[in-house]
Amino acid sequence: MAKRRSTFPVVRWLLIACALSFVLVQIRMLMIGTECSDRVKVLMEAQRKWANEARSLRKNLTDVTRETMGLEEELEKAQAAYKHARQELVSSGGLIVQIVLEDTQRKQQQQQQQQQHVVATSTDPLDKQGGGEGQTGAGVTRGGGIRGGKMLGGGVVQAARAGRMRGGGDAKDAVAAVVIMACNRVDYLDRTIQSVLLHHKGLDTKFPLFISQDGTNAGVKERAKQAQQFTYLQHIEAAPPRMNNPGENIAYYRIAEHYKFALTELFDRRQFPRVIILEDDMELAPDFFDYFEATSNLLDVDESILAVSSWNDNGQKQFVHDSELLYRSDFFQGWAGCSSASCGQS
Repeated sequence: MAKRRSTFPVVRWLLIACALSFVLVQIRMLMIGTECSDRVKVLMEAQRKWANEARSLRKNLTDVTRETMGLEEELEKAQAAYKHARQELVSSGGLIVQIVLEDTQRKQQQQQQQQQHVVATSTDPLDKQGGGEGQTGAGVTRGGGIRGGKMLGGGVVQAARAGRMRGGGDAKDAVAAVVIMACNRVDYLDRTIQSVLLHHKGLDTKFPLFISQDGTNAGVKERAKQAQQFTYLQHIEAAPPRMNNPGENIAYYRIAEHYKFALTELFDRRQFPRVIILEDDMELAPDFFDYFEATSNLLDVDESILAVSSWNDNGQKQFVHDSELLYRSDFFQGWAGCSSASCGQS
């Protein structure tokens, strides 16, 4: 009779295998738990770091906001100061226009009330007519020596034959006369003269050049006479200008008288159709004369235009979107502007 084989060893080995599997699973779970714990620690550390950075950013944002508010306050103050300065310039510009466009009858009355003895000077050979240097004063006539030495609002103007310019040619052939308004700044005048001549080559007929000096500064007069391409004009004040209101800045009136002298000389006596006025502290762009030649006809076809200006306070690159666009402005720009004879006569 055969014996039955015992199954105990098989069961034992199965139990051992299950136990080992359980142990391995526990070890794996422990490893996974440890790994997850490490990851949680890393995430918590990152969260703390991000929280610190967020607090730092909020603090920086607060500081920037405060600085921005301070800059906005400074900007408002600067805008207010600019507005005030612009109003002063408008007032001074309006004063100049008002004095330049005085009534003819009033000018004649003022001439009769001036002092009897004045000094008349001229460097233009066309200024003299007849023989000798006659007496200047109330009895001077055109044939008495200095031609047309008349006073305009307290100043003595030097005159030249109307319609003629240095080097020959007629004023009617010119696009515009260019006059540098000078007083007592020799170094500034020298820089402006050099800048004008740099871009003026071949334009003697279209843009005849003048220097108008207000006063008798010897250095300015000498430098102006050295510039052979320019015709020299001189305005000498015979008596202080009369102010409308006591306490006003007399410099505005003197500047206005100088402007009136130069415009009268170039428009009325020399019969130029247009005049470009330059201060003695300006330097020209390369397209300066091309610009005024291109825009000169605007003054002829549109009577509402007082002047064409090449100066723009906001003309910096960051503010200009179209460099070929022209703007209308109700602000009288006294720098680098071109006006027509019809405007001056009106």
